[in-house]
Amino acid sequence: MRDKYKDYTIIILYGIILLTLLMGFFVFGSTKDWLNQHIVFPEYFRDIFYSTGKLLPEFSFNLGAGQNMFNLAYYGLMSPIILLSYLLPFISMKVFIIIAGIILYLLSGIFMYKFIDNNFHNRKYSLYSGLLYMTLPILTYHFHHHIMFVFYIPFLILSLIEVDNYIDNNRSFKLMLFILIIILINYYYSVGALITIFIYYIYKLLLHNKFNFKYLFRMISIFIIPIMISSFLLLPVGYTILNAHRFINNASQEVNLINLFVINFKELFYSTFSLGLSGIFFIALFGNIYNKHKSVSNYFLNISLLVLLIPIFMYILNGMLYIRGKSLIPFSILYIYSFILFIKNIKSIDYIKLNKTIIISLIIIFIFNIKSISYILEILFVGYLLEKYIHDKKKYKKLFFGYVLFISLFFSFYFNYYGENHITYNFNNKYNIDNKSIDKLLSNIDNKYRVDIIYNSRDLVNKIYNDKHLSNSMYSSTYNYDYFYIYNNFFNIILF
Repeated sequence: MRDKYKDYTIIILYGIILLTLLMGFFVFGSTKDWLNQHIVFPEYFRDIFYSTGKLLPEFSFNLGAGQNMFNLAYYGLMSPIILLSYLLPFISMKVFIIIAGIILYLLSGIFMYKFIDNNFHNRKYSLYSGLLYMTLPILTYHFHHHIMFVFYIPFLILSLIEVDNYIDNNRSFKLMLFILIIILINYYYSVGALITIFIYYIYKLLLHNKFNFKYLFRMISIFIIPIMISSFLLLPVGYTILNAHRFINNASQEVNLINLFVINFKELFYSTFSLGLSGIFFIALFGNIYNKHKSVSNYFLNISLLVLLIPIFMYILNGMLYIRGKSLIPFSILYIYSFILFIKNIKSIDYIKLNKTIIISLIIIFIFNIKSISYILEILFVGYLLEKYIHDKKKYKKLFFGYVLFISLFFSFYFNYYGENHITYNFNNKYNIDNKSIDKLLSNIDNKYRVDIIYNSRDLVNKIYNDKHLSNSMYSSTYNYDYFYIYNNFFNIILF
């Protein structure tokens, strides 16, 4: 037990040092999306609660000339994390989100350690997995950019841990509780999270030779209960989405038969809007499939994870809007698990079949996606490094594991410095000063009139300064369809 606490301390210190180096002299946040959505909307939710006493208001009078509040549900309308801030009115929402993001980030590493330790009972594997997971660009970037992409992750890992407890002890309360929390934090990513839990559950049943339809229906019932409890949010959100305009940014792309079925490495590796993993994880999936010790559970897990890399599944998980790897973020936990499984069973891999499969896969991908050449070269290099590691573990062990960690570190630094719009302390101070002056001006305006704030209009488009501030504009993933149509077609302007 002492060793575990030592490892937890290492994980926490590593995370704090890494975030400190990544942030430098910036605030733990972004001027894009984090500030104008993930801060101001929760702040608005809290202000409405303080003024009306309603946890779940139905309508927003202040934003977008008046909007259905469920258009904003994606931003944590009923998230337990955001609701916790309602108990802390003396802490600004900006400070609260920063503290919550750092804590949840560190917990992600600790829970990953526990998850791997429960399965492999190997301290080195567990510590390495915790550190590696915390180093992935998807975590180091989105905990201060798109918090809804990652705030649920600690609870997803806890759900996977509780799957084992359910199989062993038939106790499901904690599992249902964590699933409910995931749904309430973010309904969008709860779909991928539920599939992650289901894949892991079937895998563990097969591993313990317990798979039958009785156990299958039990898990479905465990899913249904938290879904039904959260239906007070899901049903109006579903209705709103079906009847609202959905904003699609520059990430949208033309979808055709080829890009639905041919793997695009850009949507899988080395990106903040993907799995953010190294090419070794691609190799690990095939390696586990070609394990000489035949195992149905092994086949199921790794084939499932391999199939998820086919773009059509990303397209479906993204609501058939576009093909983006961000929908695979919940599955990143299982890809780490698969990698550790690969390392553990590395002596049992049929490397002749593995090499042939990888080469054929790379040729197909190269033919249809020649722009992925850099990723293909990296996978070939990893394959070479892996072969050296297999034949001389003592000599190449540190090099192999160090490379996998280094590549994640490299891209974390790259995307956090060159792919992020950090908030500087000067901007932060200026924002606070003007906050008070604008608030004072708005207090003198009759609330029969709607006004827009020109100052930092894009960064603070969703900022509502007080009850009298009635805005015409709004920047959100969903809008009232008719209002959006009028703005675009009659006034020839957009809402942000």
